[in-house]
Amino acid sequence: MGRRESAAGHTDVRAWQRICATTTLRTTPEVTREFLSYHLNSGIDHVYVFLDDPSDPVGGELAGDPRLTVTPCDGAHWGRVGVDAGPGAPLEERQLANTNTALCWARESGFDWIVHLDGDELVNTRAPLRSVLGAAPDDADAVLMPLLEAVPSTAGHRRPFREITRFKAAGLRPNVWRRYRIDRPHGPQWRRYRRRLASARRLGARSIRGDGDYYRGAYMPRAFVRVDRPIERLLVKGPVMADGRVPRAVVTDRAELLHFVAPSYDDWLVKWRRRIDGTATASRSRRAVQEMEEEFRGVFGTGDEARLAALFAEWHLTGRWERLVLRAHGLLRRIRVDHRLFER
Repeated sequence: MGRRESAAGHTDVRAWQRICATTTLRTTPEVTREFLSYHLNSGIDHVYVFLDDPSDPVGGELAGDPRLTVTPCDGAHWGRVGVDAGPGAPLEERQLANTNTALCWARESGFDWIVHLDGDELVNTRAPLRSVLGAAPDDADAVLMPLLEAVPSTAGHRRPFREITRFKAAGLRPNVWRRYRIDRPHGPQWRRYRRRLASARRLGARSIRGDGDYYRGAYMPRAFVRVDRPIERLLVKGPVMADGRVPRAVVTDRAELLHFVAPSYDDWLVKWRRRIDGTATASRSRRAVQEMEEEFRGVFGTGDEARLAALFAEWHLTGRWERLVLRAHGLLRRIRVDHRLFER
């Protein structure tokens, strides 16, 4: 690890911390290239790339980049990482096997931080990434980035990373505090967030359902985890500590994870078809997601394209009035990522 002398004459080790990411990808070559270029240009030093489709043609192109470790997920790979069902295993099981393999490699290579990212996620920072992580206290096991769901403006986005600029601002659910030990009290914050949701719904924000869920998206923040901590295993959403304690974390206000879930109608169809045809089954999911799957199955089974398009619009699109209401309640943010970061 490199060292730098501070102005006061002290050695600042954290300024030179090495950061890696791990991801299991099954997407188009163009999205893969943009996703990887963005993060390598944003301060991540190395990415462990697991190609969920072992025949993915982008693999050969990526293999020559020393900042990437590219692994096709073929039968031999699944045997090595202990996934008996191979590609037939639930997506979470495949991701976890790959993530913990990457954690072992990161330790062997001397990395300081690791984060798991999906191919539809971008880390957005308002300060250099090393500065964001270096500000964490020494006893913090993880730095949490709040997760913001992308809000498409049309059903036809072709380059969503570049085109979508609106994101839902979510509160941190109580289960985040059960998973992590965080200093700030969460009760008042969560109640304020729920009151804002209820008020916005009364004013016509139809994407907020009656039970207060918002856009039917994810809430769990992403975690940059310190590699040298006693971790029994690394889950997609954070570490399980070998000593049995609840990991300590801090929530940064200088970075967030932008989640581009189903940013276009075509992406949405692929996502849910994979969910119901067994390609990307989930071992468990929230009640809201289970309800979504049942609703999609019912409409998809009719073969009615118009009803499918209407369902996508109901779940993901917002009109001008709704966007104004959400922004007035602090529930919608405008973020423009730097397009230069997508260039190789």
